[in-house]
Amino acid sequence: MNIRQVKFLNYLKRNKVFRGLIALIYFSFFLEGVIQSEFLGFVKLRFGLIGEIISLLILSLTAVFVAYIVFYFDDKRRTELKADPCSEPLKERYKGLIVSISLIREPKEEILRKIDSINDIHDKEGLKTLYEVRGIGQTIRAIRYHLGELEACWLLCTRETKESEELINYFIRKFSKKTVDIQSIELINSSKIGDTFKQINEIYIEKIKGVGLKEGEVIADLTGGTAVTSCAMVLACVPIKRDMEYVLQSTYDLIKIKENISEIVFDR
Repeated sequence: MNIRQVKFLNYLKRNKVFRGLIALIYFSFFLEGVIQSEFLGFVKLRFGLIGEIISLLILSLTAVFVAYIVFYFDDKRRTELKADPCSEPLKERYKGLIVSISLIREPKEEILRKIDSINDIHDKEGLKTLYEVRGIGQTIRAIRYHLGELEACWLLCTRETKESEELINYFIRKFSKKTVDIQSIELINSSKIGDTFKQINEIYIEKIKGVGLKEGEVIADLTGGTAVTSCAMVLACVPIKRDMEYVLQSTYDLIKIKENISEIVFDR
């Protein structure tokens, strides 16, 4: 097909009214053929004008019904594609976790004292104080949840978030009993979605193999980092149905995103 044909088909897919007009034209030709057919001549001869009218009425209703079914399923499919992602509380723990590191908003030493003040990983009050730390608190919440099952954690960071990265490293090593392989991924150009997407996608394609994990055993957390990083994560995860989560700010619950979109199509 040439470019004009492709554009016409794309327009036809998007425009319901135009599709209806074309269907009506085709039906008109079909109806004309039926009127001139031997079948309708036989009905008219056997049952007269009433039989002819009833036959045409049945054909018309059948065509309307078929068109309704086609448009119904077309609308249903499009509605599902446009539906907002639904979510549910995260129930399972993952062996692999990808998190994005944000800038801390208070002195590093003060946050370090908060980490050291936690008695153990089951100290709910101490952990809650840590979750409230702006910048890395909710990232720590995500990591804490998966500890016990977690085997590898990838930290997406920049030069500006070096202190935050060190604090996250310290927290994991302190409470994971050295069971987690921590890998820091410095984003080459954190201001560009395309470059960040490539680095995140590389984790799934290459780096998880190095720790013996499969894609289904890894989840990406959208909570931390910048808007650019979160967008890149979504682009890396949605088309291939990779698992994603985020931390609910009001309760610190982890929510798993159940994405309905099977692929992303960019119309040009």
